[in-house]
Amino acid sequence: MERRAILPKGIFNNVFMGFERKKAYRYAVYAGIPLLILVVGFTLYGRYLHLKKSVAAAERNIGRMDTLRKEYTEKKAAFETMAAKVIPTGVSPVSAIELMAKRTGIKDKIISIKPLEEKGVSGYTDRAVEVRLEALDMNHLVNFLYQAEHGDRLVIIRDLSIKERFENRELLDVTLKASVVTKP
Repeated sequence: MERRAILPKGIFNNVFMGFERKKAYRYAVYAGIPLLILVVGFTLYGRYLHLKKSVAAAERNIGRMDTLRKEYTEKKAAFETMAAKVIPTGVSPVSAIELMAKRTGIKDKIISIKPLEEKGVSGYTDRAVEVRLEALDMNHLVNFLYQAEHGDRLVIIRDLSIKERFENRELLDVTLKASVVTKP
């Protein structure tokens, strides 16, 4: 005889099938938790890789910005030194060249200083002069050119013509075009 028949059919189904469902849910939860952890882990790892790439790109940009900042400060410093050398409007280019010649000891070697045309460029005026020097030795010429480049005034040598003297090859005749930059 079967003992199963003793319990009513509805009770058997409710108790044992409920037990099987709970077991099935428990196994589903046990299997689902690692799957959920894997899905969340891959999602977080993908975000981590994206953030890692973003950080690397930002570090590259910071490096580029740092080099640009250094270049900017160097150029700004060079510009400020050049701007400090700009001659005031009241000073003529002829007197600026004569002052340079006096400092280098060749004022008596100047044959002529002829003003040329003025050009205005973005708030500055480029005032050119043509200077002729005769019987000048190489040391005085180098000192004059050094003074033009590194002096306290902004003088740009545009054109330079050097000829040896026939009677003494150590002496030079020099013709140069110099521009003096002024700010109005």
